[in-house]
Amino acid sequence: MKALVSFLALTGIFFSVFSQEIPNGNFENWTKTGNYEEPDHWITPNMLLSGLGVSSVKKEFTNVHSGNYS
Repeated sequence: MKALVSFLALTGIFFSVFSQEIPNGNFENWTKTGNYEEPDHWITPNMLLSGLGVSSVKKEFTNVHSGNYS
């Protein structure tokens, strides 16, 4: 029983360490799709709104926190 609890605790710690990273969390990587750009590894409504000529997600070049984009 003690070994099982130790195993489960170590397994939980192991998986919690790897669950903290957000892919493209700094929004530095973008991919051009049709007439708009999307941040890599993120889902946006741009695909649905592009037929209406509207783009809801845009890159910010001027007021950035860190890196090249906001």
